[in-house]
Amino acid sequence: MLELLSWQRPEDDFIKLDIEGSSLGNPGRAGFEGLIHHREGLFVVGFTGFAGFGCKLLPELMALKKHGLLLAWERGYRRILCDSDSTDAIWLVTAGIDYEFHKFGALLVDIRDLLKRDWLVKLHHTYL
Repeated sequence: MLELLSWQRPEDDFIKLDIEGSSLGNPGRAGFEGLIHHREGLFVVGFTGFAGFGCKLLPELMALKKHGLLLAWERGYRRILCDSDSTDAIWLVTAGIDYEFHKFGALLVDIRDLLKRDWLVKLHHTYL
């Protein structure tokens, strides 16, 4: 169990992207944060932002797409291990469902399109 509650080093040629979204209430003021670091844990870049007024899922998805994946791509990283504590966000991104009527459908499609690029992104659930 201790392994699940501590920082896990990615495989040799991966960088780590840790993301977090939260809201003060459901719905409430929402924000996100994240950081990218090397395998040894060395900090590369971090980000924070305000996601408006909503539930926790929106800032989690914003952290993944707008700030995490795009930032990693722009910096030239092509093997990413992304940790998120949101099972809902991971499931929505990886499930083969149609997002036509989901309230975050456009954002989910954008994330899926990003994942189709010429790179390897592993999404991983973490408890932290």
